Amino acid sequence: MKNRIWCATVVMGLVLSGCGGGGEADPDVEVNADAGAGLELAGTEWETATDRDGTLRIAGNLLMSSSDVHAAGTTVSTQYFNLLYDRLFWATVNGELRGYLVKEWEFVPDGLELTLRDDAKFHDGSPIDAEAIKANLDRARTAEFSAYQQALKAVTEIEVVNAQTVLIKTRKKSGATLPYVLAGWAGMIMNPAFLDDPEVLRTSAPDGVGSGPYKIVSWTPGEDSVVFERVEGHWDSQAGQAARIEVQVVSDPAQALNAVATGQYHFAPFSSESAVDAAERADAAKDKLQTGELIPTLSIQALWMRDLVDPVVREAISLALDRDALLGQFRGGAAPVNQLFGEGHPAHTSAIDEFTVTDPERAMELLKDVPKEKKSVTMGYVEGGLATRLTQLVQEQLAAVGIEVELKAMTHTSVYPAWFQSQFDMALMGTAGPNHASTGIYAALLRGGVNWGAPDSALPGIEAELDRADDPALDEAERQGIYQGILTDAAKEHWMLPFAQLYATHLASTEVVNIDPAVPFQYQSLQDWRYVGLGAD
Repeated sequence: MKNRIWCATVVMGLVLSGCGGGGEADPDVEVNADAGAGLELAGTEWETATDRDGTLRIAGNLLMSSSDVHAAGTTVSTQYFNLLYDRLFWATVNGELRGYLVKEWEFVPDGLELTLRDDAKFHDGSPIDAEAIKANLDRARTAEFSAYQQALKAVTEIEVVNAQTVLIKTRKKSGATLPYVLAGWAGMIMNPAFLDDPEVLRTSAPDGVGSGPYKIVSWTPGEDSVVFERVEGHWDSQAGQAARIEVQVVSDPAQALNAVATGQYHFAPFSSESAVDAAERADAAKDKLQTGELIPTLSIQALWMRDLVDPVVREAISLALDRDALLGQFRGGAAPVNQLFGEGHPAHTSAIDEFTVTDPERAMELLKDVPKEKKSVTMGYVEGGLATRLTQLVQEQLAAVGIEVELKAMTHTSVYPAWFQSQFDMALMGTAGPNHASTGIYAALLRGGVNWGAPDSALPGIEAELDRADDPALDEAERQGIYQGILTDAAKEHWMLPFAQLYATHLASTEVVNIDPAVPFQYQSLQDWRYVGLGAD
């Protein structure tokens, strides 16, 4: 059956929480709990009466680290990848799959067959054909530096059937979640002419590498600005509304708010408590500024431990955490959550509730016979604003039950590699991942087997269960039961302690079009600005 629709509820959102001042939650700020993350982009009719010669100035919040979509650690560059590259699939607000570079798709006995558009080209004019798809997927699944070997391990071979048809062969009883994988980073397509030298992609974005509506004309690794120019003739005529996009990283949300309000930038994204600030700022200047509703991104803020902390101490830490007090630091910019997927998602399970209660007295009882050295731990975090307040509050709560925490301040770019290398015992960080349960669990627990949320000893078991759920013939209720079992086991071990689901929105000048409701978030977590532009005079 062609164009088969696969459904799941959207779950994941931004990697990072915003930072800003403290204070109480604002009861007047409304949250659209029904909007969800991943607001639909594919199939939407966009405003095209725009200033095609205009320059859109964006205050971004993440540095671009590389132009290589396959390399481990480059997901922070997603906002830039989304402009530079096209992907095989989109997924909508409800997790429904839509083709983008893929025109039609079908599960066949050997795997997944894709029929490609015949009008898509790379920036150098070469076609995005079956050979290009094969080159990209082969690299993503086999290159030593690729972050997607695990996600694509069900794939045994990529076969070029003809110029516009690709057969992705898979192992028996596997491949059900493959389209969702290809709606994320692994499905972004780079020009094969540039795939042989990863060092070039790490240090530059060569002209012709991309296939999206924009190309990069100015970027140096480590610098805080990226400049794009529109590529004329992109097959998606609604994309590329601005002639030029200039992204300047403004890491302080308060500065970004002021910069948009004063006209220095046209637009900036915000999450967590900064999203509340953005909504309030727009409400006070409706003639000049606009924003959207607060959208539940289902980006999860959590305390991560893996097996780096003694199991009894991990349980005591979970019991000692006052999650309500932590949630109060977000000032209405987050909702309470105790697992990766909130209520309403098919992978959500109430079985986790018994492992996430707060009971400091029970924590102290557990710790009575634990040696002192095991009750002394280190915790990494991203320094600044909200993250610092959360970390200090966790430190206070754990000290109250007899656990000593040494804090290690990090930057956004350094905290994740340091965590993978076990440079500290715990970390306070956010998650990011696609909305299907399988790919979300992969992103939160495995992340390519580089020790994200689960210990090495648990990886084979989790991978085996994900493989079992990947059978296309499996009943959906049974599949979700497998996912729930994985998450319940993780909760029992207290490898990660989720406590907040972030909200998000944007602040923009009234000149900006195609920003609401679809821009705040999409399936893969970070914004895609390809349809955003400035209104025509």
